[in-house]
Amino acid sequence: ANIPSWHYDMLNDSARNDAYESAIKKTISRRKGLKLKNEVLDVGAGSGLLSMFSMRAGADKVYAAEMSLHMCDAGEETVCLNGYGTSIMFLNRDARRIFTKESDGLIKHGLKPDGSYPEMERKADLLVYEVFDSGLIGEGAFHIVGMAKHRLLNDDASIIPRAATVYAQPIQIRISNVAGFDFAQANRWR
Repeated sequence: ANIPSWHYDMLNDSARNDAYESAIKKTISRRKGLKLKNEVLDVGAGSGLLSMFSMRAGADKVYAAEMSLHMCDAGEETVCLNGYGTSIMFLNRDARRIFTKESDGLIKHGLKPDGSYPEMERKADLLVYEVFDSGLIGEGAFHIVGMAKHRLLNDDASIIPRAATVYAQPIQIRISNVAGFDFAQANRWR
């Protein structure tokens, strides 16, 4: 499989992994205490780490959505080797293209608009995702979470992570001369 090198950095980031596992454990435990179902949708599933955290915490089932075919293959192999092959279903799909049998108004006669069967039986109770770049939103996190809330999650679903903070430092670069030409007037557009 063609696995990007940055993926190994994430797998070796114990602080990140511990934070995800702790949040997943707390959420599933709280939901179980309320007698709620715990079917999980893992978006950007990669090697399946968050999916396996979910199953270890007591999830009922996990749908692991991964766009990269190579990562999906690696993830399927990893979850099978760790004993979760029958409880974690990998879907080589963009989460924005996944449907459930409960997708209101979109499923006709049990089929998606393209004539294929929905990937999920029911809407998920918990969304876990790791679709972040260094700028937080570059991998489409807002679009993915928005679509999941709209079509793939129950109304009482939990989302991990549920919030994030972006820090920015405004800068201004002014120019006056470029290759001997006066560009000072361009500064008004900065």
